[in-house]
Amino acid sequence: MGIKRHITGFYIETLILILVFVFVILVTADVFGSARVKSSEAALLTEAVSICVNGAEALAASETPQELREILDENGNAFLDGSVVTARYDRTGAPDPEGELVLTCDWTESDNLVEAPLRVTLGDR
Repeated sequence: MGIKRHITGFYIETLILILVFVFVILVTADVFGSARVKSSEAALLTEAVSICVNGAEALAASETPQELREILDENGNAFLDGSVVTARYDRTGAPDPEGELVLTCDWTESDNLVEAPLRVTLGDR
């Protein structure tokens, strides 16, 4: 009888150990999966900041919305609608007329001052 209890205890301990290993594997897989998503989001945010910085430099070098559009235009990715300049880029920051990242600049002049906030959005949001 003592041997049977010893074997049953061994099986229970083995089962508990397997459950602990499965739990650790699942948690580790979830951590690596979420890290990959966060890394992708960080890369996209980095590209958006780079696009906005380049847009600010182009804004500083231009005197009219038309000139800003000309500076930003590469491969037909920049458009002018009234006083709003938009330029589109793909997820790697390359100019693309159908790109997902959209740089928008709303050019407003008053009293010889220009107010032109820049905004980078994903898609047409």
